[in-house]
Amino acid sequence: MPRRWKIFFLLILMLLHHSLCEGQQKGTGRYSAGGLFSLNQCGIAFTFDDREDLFSEIVLAADLTGVVPGQVRRPGIRAEYYRNYILRELQVPEMQMALYAGMGGVTGYVMDYNSPMGLLAGISGTIGVRMRFQLPVEIRFGFSGSLAAHAVFTGKVNQTLILYRNGLINLVYPRININYRF
Repeated sequence: MPRRWKIFFLLILMLLHHSLCEGQQKGTGRYSAGGLFSLNQCGIAFTFDDREDLFSEIVLAADLTGVVPGQVRRPGIRAEYYRNYILRELQVPEMQMALYAGMGGVTGYVMDYNSPMGLLAGISGTIGVRMRFQLPVEIRFGFSGSLAAHAVFTGKVNQTLILYRNGLINLVYPRININYRF
């Protein structure tokens, strides 16, 4: 495994460990894990309740841009972190619904629109609805997008740094998270 991938995964593990410890220190300790499903990515998602009106989310996903139409054979990989704020809450029988929005960051090695694979780094945002049931199940439906830079290295001399266009295109793709609450 190349050194840069080891550093990348080490940073993700450090973020995950920090979020778990932070929740336990505050006495909440509520977290969930599950799957993320979208037209442009699929992966695993971890959430941590920091406070009653705030939760953090870490996503590790395969970026499917260009895979479905056959432009590339292998998906990219991306990691996202969001700090989500509960804007409005509604309690209905057997379910708690909440409207949330948040900001965070995104990084990875992905393909952009009409561009080869390259490094990705930037900020991202999300908005959605969270449904928590009396069972330990949480379903979230939402949208996310990112404003990021995409760096492509082709050879020793050719390097390009451009705006990550798929970050804006992805705003129209819905995301569904299905998590199990611990």
